[in-house]
Amino acid sequence: MPDLAEGTFNGAGGLSLHYRTWSTEWSRERSTEGTGDGGAGAPRGAVVLVHGMGEHSGRYDPLASALVDAGFSVWALDHRGHGQSEGRRGHVERFSTFVADLETFRLLVASRQPGPQVLLGHSLGGAIALAHALSHPEAWTAVVLSAPATGAADPPPRPVVAVGRLLSRVAPRLRVLALDADGVSRDPAVVADYVADPLVHHGRYTARFAAEVFERIEAFPSQTPGFTLPVLVVHGTEDSLVPVQASRDVVAAFGSSDKTLREHPGLFHEVFNEPEGPEVIAEVVDWIMAHVPPTAEAP
Repeated sequence: MPDLAEGTFNGAGGLSLHYRTWSTEWSRERSTEGTGDGGAGAPRGAVVLVHGMGEHSGRYDPLASALVDAGFSVWALDHRGHGQSEGRRGHVERFSTFVADLETFRLLVASRQPGPQVLLGHSLGGAIALAHALSHPEAWTAVVLSAPATGAADPPPRPVVAVGRLLSRVAPRLRVLALDADGVSRDPAVVADYVADPLVHHGRYTARFAAEVFERIEAFPSQTPGFTLPVLVVHGTEDSLVPVQASRDVVAAFGSSDKTLREHPGLFHEVFNEPEGPEVIAEVVDWIMAHVPPTAEAP
């Protein structure tokens, strides 16, 4: 396994946010032995990983290990109210705060490891990642989105949306939204681990949280034509939490000349944690390697 380090940084409003980083030292040692792909010397680049709703950065070890073996370092924060970060569980005042936290974290990563940065976001993290890339396109070499929350499985009727927005103002902390754990993966062991994980939020989400997420989703269609970065989107066709049609729509709207949608038949929401996960991970790693030139070997 790669070397793992953990730390904290101050997000918006001074909130203490937790992060993990999987080190490239492991891949350098392997490449010296002739078994790794990363090459000696400087890391090939940094992958900034943005996790999904209710979960945390510690659920991405297999993906991080594959990226480290390819010569990258991986950096992942726990969103406010998630994992080991501070903040009210299942609540956020403004979606833009997630994006501001990510920008602070990106700058931290850049200060520790100069060089190419790749953004990788899953589900809610995909929406946060896309929102950040739209406002900071100069920051990223390439973007990978996994089942990004750019559309809802069952969009609420307009009257319900209006009520939700009203609740977000008059009762912002009222718990109104729950996540179906069975939609995470077809693998019962993955679902059991998810349900038993004390760092995963298993309760409901607040009216303000729901309103902020839906409002951000509604804003994407008018903005995505301006997205011009290289992008790979992966999505399971049987995802009941975020419909694959949402990815079809957002990829079609992207203004990028280098955009790829990979649909995985039969897979549920967390494509990296499906039985076919290793193949999906390999696909993502290969795409990232093709978009980040290798660093020169140290003299």
